[in-house]
Amino acid sequence: MEDAIHAWVVAGSGLPAASVRWAQQTDPRPAGAYISVRIRSLRPVGQDWVDVEDLPLVFADKAVSAVSTAANTLTVTAHGLLTGDGPVRLTTTGTAPGGLALATDYWAIRVDENTLQLVATFLGAIETPAPIDITSAGTGAHAIVDTADTRSAGAEVTATARGVRQMTISMQAFAGPDGTGIGSTAPVGLLHGVASAAVLPSRTAAMQVAEVGILSLGPVQSIDGKLGLGLFEPRALLEVQASASAEMVETATYIERTEATYVEDGDVLEIG
Repeated sequence: MEDAIHAWVVAGSGLPAASVRWAQQTDPRPAGAYISVRIRSLRPVGQDWVDVEDLPLVFADKAVSAVSTAANTLTVTAHGLLTGDGPVRLTTTGTAPGGLALATDYWAIRVDENTLQLVATFLGAIETPAPIDITSAGTGAHAIVDTADTRSAGAEVTATARGVRQMTISMQAFAGPDGTGIGSTAPVGLLHGVASAAVLPSRTAAMQVAEVGILSLGPVQSIDGKLGLGLFEPRALLEVQASASAEMVETATYIERTEATYVEDGDVLEIG
């Protein structure tokens, strides 16, 4: 959002990018004319809404380099999985290790960054971990793969809050010690250029991409101020009312989703 506003002011004023700055910046004052931009207020409009979506855990097939029947572990270098991640499945070019099966869901127990154990359920991974007993190494090349239902434990869904914000943008143009108060390069002229550029297709397109809309443009006001003893620096002010979208995302967790169906006969509530 800030980049789109900055680009609009640069394009409209014709000033170098370094001469259009946010008021909160602490860089030294530019030598010549410049514009200072400030978002003076930001308030919500209406009620925000929240979307909740599944957050799949997708990864490339993870090769199993060793199987330990003594420790019931699989060596998977830099596997990146955490305890409770799953379901995952085992694939092989030969026969599966004893105790494990193909086309079967498992959940991970992280032993260390290169070692895993597998359990048959999510709760079996996080409550009282008891890894599946591996009785043989099997044959061929094994791999751990994801499924359409694979999730990262504790981050199974994303919750996204979205809403609209109305903001007041204040722009002050300064002529600089040697500037003039007359003409297109004067503070008033610079801000008139900014206001005019707000409707140019290139600016409106860029602002739309940033999800910023210009609601209204105030009048450009001359507010000449004292620079030094007996000297006055030409200055001008423009206030803009704009709207912007706001979004905040967090990951959340769930155990399992269910669908409830009410069956009228016998007043039974079925969970499936």
